[in-house]
Amino acid sequence: MEAKHRARSLTLRYVTLEDRIEWLSHCENNITVSAWVSRRLLIELLPQLFEWLGKNNEQQLPTKASGRTASEKTHIHRFDHEIAQRQVKAVAVKLPKASKTEQFLLRHMDFKATKTGVIIGLAAEKNSTLVAFSASLPETHKVIGELLRVSNDAGWEVPNPWYASSGQSSEAVLESIH
Repeated sequence: MEAKHRARSLTLRYVTLEDRIEWLSHCENNITVSAWVSRRLLIELLPQLFEWLGKNNEQQLPTKASGRTASEKTHIHRFDHEIAQRQVKAVAVKLPKASKTEQFLLRHMDFKATKTGVIIGLAAEKNSTLVAFSASLPETHKVIGELLRVSNDAGWEVPNPWYASSGQSSEAVLESIH
């Protein structure tokens, strides 16, 4: 995935005046790129991310996964998401003042699976990736979890696709699978 900038870290925050989430990508050469995330985009994007991550998780599971029902797979994906939220800690780091900043309205995200995780691309339009960063699968889940947390703190009431299909806990489903 060709990108104009490579991010080293990111910050997510809700900006009341804009009624958007600001996705700050801290890139090389002290450049900060600000991608504005709208509620509408987040609502459209999350089910796609849920499906994409589920498929990529299944490819890494043993062949036993192919015999599981859709409900069992959903609960396993939910369990993976919950574990990632606990394992990956958000770290507050004092960053140097950016020498240059860029802004754009996020309209498209690309995800590419790698041997070590995922490359996530942020774009204002298709086939025009402005910022890309690498993350492990748990880190990707953490970013999604933080997007959900920030959006819910803003009162957006964005549905969490990991909990949309059932009220049963992941632990109960995993016990029934074994």
